[in-house]
Amino acid sequence: MTPLVSQLWPQFMADPDFASCFGRVIVEHARMLRQERQVIFTLRSAAPLDKGLCARLLASLQPDYEGFELKIDNLFGYASLDEAALRELMEEMKRDGVPINGFLDRCKISIVGQNITIGVCHGTKFLQEMEFERLLAERVAAHTGTKPKVTLQSAVDEAEQRQMEEKLERKIAPPVVKFERKNTAPSIKVEGLDLTDKPVTIFHGKMFSPKNLTPLKDLGGEGGKCMIWGDVFFTEVKGNYRKIYTVSITDYTGSINLKIRAQEGEDCSKWESIGKGTTVIVRGDCSYDKYEHDYIVYPYDVLFVERKRREDHAPVKRVELHLHTKLSSMDAFCDPGGIVKLAHRMGHPAIAITDHGVCQGYPEAMLAADEIHKTDPDFKLIYGCEAYFVDDMIPCVYGVQDQPLNGEFCVFDTETTGLDPGVEYLTEIGAVIVRNGEVAEEFDTFVKPPKAITPKITELTGITNEMVADAPGGEGGHGGLPEICGRPHPGGPQRAFL
Repeated sequence: MTPLVSQLWPQFMADPDFASCFGRVIVEHARMLRQERQVIFTLRSAAPLDKGLCARLLASLQPDYEGFELKIDNLFGYASLDEAALRELMEEMKRDGVPINGFLDRCKISIVGQNITIGVCHGTKFLQEMEFERLLAERVAAHTGTKPKVTLQSAVDEAEQRQMEEKLERKIAPPVVKFERKNTAPSIKVEGLDLTDKPVTIFHGKMFSPKNLTPLKDLGGEGGKCMIWGDVFFTEVKGNYRKIYTVSITDYTGSINLKIRAQEGEDCSKWESIGKGTTVIVRGDCSYDKYEHDYIVYPYDVLFVERKRREDHAPVKRVELHLHTKLSSMDAFCDPGGIVKLAHRMGHPAIAITDHGVCQGYPEAMLAADEIHKTDPDFKLIYGCEAYFVDDMIPCVYGVQDQPLNGEFCVFDTETTGLDPGVEYLTEIGAVIVRNGEVAEEFDTFVKPPKAITPKITELTGITNEMVADAPGGEGGHGGLPEICGRPHPGGPQRAFL
C-alpha cells in the first residue's frame, strides 16, 4: 500500500498550508539516481501541487539527503489540467533542455477536452520542426496519464509571420560555448593527513571540504553518514548484468569496503581502474551489509589526494645489509623490486637482500636495479642469503671419486616409501650408464615393498600400490642393477636403502 505524505512525513502536517496541500497526496515511489546525484519523489494528487510549497517540502527534506539534488515529479488527473499547470509543464521542458527559448512567452492557450491549442506570436515553424507538439503531448501524458492532441497556431497574419521567420534565419547565432565539468580542485589541507600541494582529483560525486574524519576502527554501531580516508589495497567487481564494485581501503587503524551498485545501464567501470596505493577521501553512508556480514560504506563523493611520502633526512644514509623479502618464507612482506626502489628514493647508496635459504628474490630486485642504473649507475644491489649450515661431523656424501665426466660412470636414483631407511623400503630403482657424455645403457624396475605406499608418498612420487603389486620384492628388486653398475658406489639415502 502506497503511503500518504502525511503518513511518511507527519512532522510537516502541523503547518496548515502543508496539511491543506499535501494531506491527501500519495507518495507513489522515490528513486535515487546515484550517478546523477538526484532523488526524485513521485507524488500523486488530485490537482497540480503548489510549486512554492513543493520547494519548501524539498528544503525541509534536504538535510536527510546530503549531497543529492531533490526533485518532485507530480502526477495528477487530466481533468485538473489548466493553463497555469500547462505553462509549468512547458517551463519544465525548458529546464530539461528543450530549446523553447522565448517563443511561448506571450502565447495564448486553449484547453478543450483532450485538444490543446497554443497560439504562438512567432517561431511556429521552428517549434513544428522540432516536434514541439509531440513533445508537449508526451509530457502531459507522463503527468496525467492522458495524451492530448496539441496544435500550434500562429497568432499573427501570414505576411508578418514570414517576415519574422526570415529575420530569424538571417540572424547569426553566437558561437556555442561548451562547458565541461571540472574534475580537479585546488589542493586542500586535512587535519591528521600530511598531503602534498597536488590538486585534488574529484573522482566521484562533487567537491567537499573534509573535516572530522572518522578512523576506520571506529566505524560501526548504528552506522550513518561518515567522512573517512584510506589507501586502496584491493578492488573487485562481481556480476554481469548489474555489477557490484568493491574497493577495499585502510587507514592503518582498520579497513573497510566501499561498495558501489551499478544501476541499470550505468557505466561504473571507472571503479575498476583505481590503482593500489591510491589515497582517497570519502563522504558516504556506513551501514551493515547482511551479505558480507560486515560494515561497508556506500560512497557519495570520492576525492583522490596525494600523501607526502616518507623520507630519510639523515645526513649520512644507511645501507641495509639484512633485508628479508616476501620470497623468504614467513619472514617479511616486502616486494623485492619495490623495496629496492624505495631504498634508492630515500637516497641509500646500496641495499642487500638476505632471504633465508632462497635466492628467488634476485630476479625482481635485479630488474629494479637495472631500471635505477639508467639514471643512477652508482647504486649497488648486494645479493646475499642467510644460508643453512650442514653438520660436518655427520657424513652426507659417500663414494667420493675424482674422475673426469667424459669417461664412463653410472647415475642412479631410487624412490622409497619414506625417508628413514630403518623402517622404509624401496619402491623403484633406476640407473643409466653415461659413456663419453651419452647414455649407453638403462635400467629401471619397480620394487614391491613389504608395507603399503601411503597417499602422501603417492602424491610425491606418483607410484601407487597397484603399480608395484606385481613387481619383485626385497633383494629380487635389484634385478640387473649390479650388472649395469659394475661396482656401484651409491651415496646418501640411496646407499642406506641399497
